[in-house]
Amino acid sequence: MDKIDNLTVQRVIDTANDHIVDIIGKFVTLKKKGARYFGLCPFHDDRNATNFTVNQTRRLYKCFACGAGGDAIKFLMEHLNLKFMDAIRWVGQEYGIPIDDVPVNYTPPPRKEPEPLPMFEVPLSEVIRSERLDHDTLVKWICSLPWDASQAGRIDRALNEYYIGHSKFGHTIFWQIDEQQRVRTGKMMLYKEDGHRAKNVDYNFDFIHARLFRDKSLPQYDEDKCEVKQCLFGQHLLNAWPNAQVNIVESEKTALLMAIAYGNHAADIWMACGGLYNITKEKLQPLTSQGRTIVLFPDRDGIEKWKNKAAELKTEMKYQDISVNTNYVGKYWLPEDGPKADIADVVLRFLDVDNRKQYHGRQTKVS
Repeated sequence: MDKIDNLTVQRVIDTANDHIVDIIGKFVTLKKKGARYFGLCPFHDDRNATNFTVNQTRRLYKCFACGAGGDAIKFLMEHLNLKFMDAIRWVGQEYGIPIDDVPVNYTPPPRKEPEPLPMFEVPLSEVIRSERLDHDTLVKWICSLPWDASQAGRIDRALNEYYIGHSKFGHTIFWQIDEQQRVRTGKMMLYKEDGHRAKNVDYNFDFIHARLFRDKSLPQYDEDKCEVKQCLFGQHLLNAWPNAQVNIVESEKTALLMAIAYGNHAADIWMACGGLYNITKEKLQPLTSQGRTIVLFPDRDGIEKWKNKAAELKTEMKYQDISVNTNYVGKYWLPEDGPKADIADVVLRFLDVDNRKQYHGRQTKVS
């Protein structure tokens, strides 16, 4: 029996990538926004339908949260747990390309990576224009909390240092600005008067870059000819505080609250990765390149995942100064804080307690 020849294999690969939206759409509900398609990432417990994108022009998929990405064949291999030739046969059967179903010894040629695209940058004017916080619901809630005098005195400074913005639609904007002061994007979120997310409201969440692309507000950027690269919230503070330990939490709101509660950027900078699965090698590289001490502070429901992730990153990056602190959501956690409590929930509970000073100050790392 004849083996599958290389020409047939390459034809199948090209066919798969020509139909990458259709193939991924069989497993993921995709919604077209502008030139791209978006959906929930199937490779992690995704709850944000803007993380996973499929680009038909470049014939690639990418998740900005967990880092998964590649072409149509790679998607089939990883999503359906197929070997390379089984994925080839899957596409052949789906698109009517005759393939002899026999074992073959075929190693695909090294995939030529597409030329890197220029990184998308939001003009600084967008950040400045967003600094209208008088009517921001989250800011009002933060100001209403029972801070002590020194903490209350840090509120305006924290809002300015983190460039917290407000959209005309009522969103709080958490800008992602890197250590070179480049504005990568901004996360837009609606909040209720009690400080919780307004999740059951239309347009409660969006990214600045997605909105600018949809509105065609930046004609100098072609969506298919630039690349959005997110960074850590608070990353722009790195160069101002060269000796500070970097403490990473999930949510931007938590990072902001911890900065108000503790201050002292010279010792600790609070940053946010934006989600349970958003700690990646790429996002940590600016920290490791500076030799920073990195401490991960998981939410209550993310303790084991972040411990495993820290161990994985130590091996993958060959960088050992990464640890996990679970004091807040372990030692000091109470059931009333909730099963998904983050460290800010615990700190806020102690704001009215006379002996709160024992919980304030710098925390010891816990492996």
